[in-house]
Amino acid sequence: KAFLKTVPKLLYAELDEKFRKDWQGKHRARHINVARFASLLNWCKVFDPVMYGAIFQSYQTSITKCYAKEINTFFKDKIGLIQKKSNMDKGFSFAGKTSGSTTSMMDISASRQSFRGSLSNIRGSIGSVDSMNVKGSGDSMVTYQTQSENNSKFDSLFCKVLEFITPLVVDEEDHLNEVFGIPYIEDIPTDATDNEIRIRKEENTRTNNILVKLFGAKLDQELQQLIEVSYKADPYYSLYMYLRLGKPSHNQEGSVFLKRFYSSCLIIVKRQFDMFIKNQVSQIGEARPHKSKRCGILHCVHKYEHFVRDTERIFDRKVERRTEIEKGYVALLEAVFLAVERISKEQQKVPPEVVMFENHHHLTELMRAMNLSCLRELQDRAARLYETNLNEYVTVKLGNPIEKISTFFTGVKQSLSSAVRPEEVGFQINYSRSVLKSIIKQYPLKDVKKSIEHYLNKIDKHLCDEEGLYERVGSAYCHSILSQLTQYLSLIKSCYPDSGLTFEFREDDIRHLFNTRITQKSQSGKG
Repeated sequence: KAFLKTVPKLLYAELDEKFRKDWQGKHRARHINVARFASLLNWCKVFDPVMYGAIFQSYQTSITKCYAKEINTFFKDKIGLIQKKSNMDKGFSFAGKTSGSTTSMMDISASRQSFRGSLSNIRGSIGSVDSMNVKGSGDSMVTYQTQSENNSKFDSLFCKVLEFITPLVVDEEDHLNEVFGIPYIEDIPTDATDNEIRIRKEENTRTNNILVKLFGAKLDQELQQLIEVSYKADPYYSLYMYLRLGKPSHNQEGSVFLKRFYSSCLIIVKRQFDMFIKNQVSQIGEARPHKSKRCGILHCVHKYEHFVRDTERIFDRKVERRTEIEKGYVALLEAVFLAVERISKEQQKVPPEVVMFENHHHLTELMRAMNLSCLRELQDRAARLYETNLNEYVTVKLGNPIEKISTFFTGVKQSLSSAVRPEEVGFQINYSRSVLKSIIKQYPLKDVKKSIEHYLNKIDKHLCDEEGLYERVGSAYCHSILSQLTQYLSLIKSCYPDSGLTFEFREDDIRHLFNTRITQKSQSGKG
């Protein structure tokens, strides 16, 4: 007993020295030193509980001070890095003009080898963040790339935080079990008896209280502070924290204490992420068109693409917590739809249909590429809006190079719909053969070509080079003209038989004109 009373002083004097020399060494020396007395401590626990209690109390007091100092130093450094970075960067927003690493702990418990292995690969199993591949020009691309790099750096930093915490807790639990005989916290089996449930609850409570006293309260305080600082630095970081905290909480079957600890922090991060989405929706609603430039692809559309691509790059599609992320996708996209429609009407540079079909084409292509089931309905909606507005633009808003001919045959079709027989249409004064002949003479090939070129130039001025829709829009426009031509020739054949009337221009003339313009655009690098 006299010897046992000297053990705490001898043991922890050496422990503190080891701690001062290498506190980042994952406590290897500390655990080895204490583990040498495991048999003696187990004997004391059976035959001299008072001495065992005194020794454990001494260990608990000493190790708590060590952990407090270690945790404080580590988090002070990481929080400082985040705050320094936040002073330099703007952070993620839909608003706009339109340290040293730690190594894994020494393995003491062979039964948890595979668990530790999975944690050491946490970064690889979830995925890394690369620079975005977002279409855009100049400052936009630089902004997205810089933001993506900052996100990747924060993600790496937060992974190091978890890589620091997890081995710290796991190895201490192993040490307490092997050296002091303190049982692990375990979930209670569903088929346990009432007595087994009572015993397990008592053991779990004792172990939990020990772990909380050792470092739980300090860890909780420091990690929550880091979470708050990170959110203030850039609310978008809540996405990364949500992922990293949520992933281990499903895998740490060997540490119920750690799972519960991360889950409590995850609740805080989830609230932050919900607030982030809410604020982004609000910012999208406040977006305004550029006063001096045509809209092109709107800022909020680009930022939505950035958000989805970046999120999908780090989120495994098998992760259970994708539900919250997908709700965010839908909420933001619905807000973007409203913003596109509103801005298309507010801006004065191009017809509203242009803003609508360009942006909805961009969104449709994004959703098709990402292939997300949660956005399937909105993808179909975006595709319909693209087609509807494109058709409205080329058939109504752009202009008709053979307008008088179209007006004439619109009247012919109205006559036919009012029960006038085809062979009788020509006997009406307004739709006589001579009137049609006079109108056709007003549209020689030269003038029709000139008119079509005018409208093709108009398309070129309306569209942004970024989306590259000139060929599609021009093709749709020429198709609408050719459809008219085919229809009018059919009406001439049925209503004015043997008249010999026809147009000076033909389908091949229009196709040749369009193909020539496309070739010119391709050679100039703007098509």
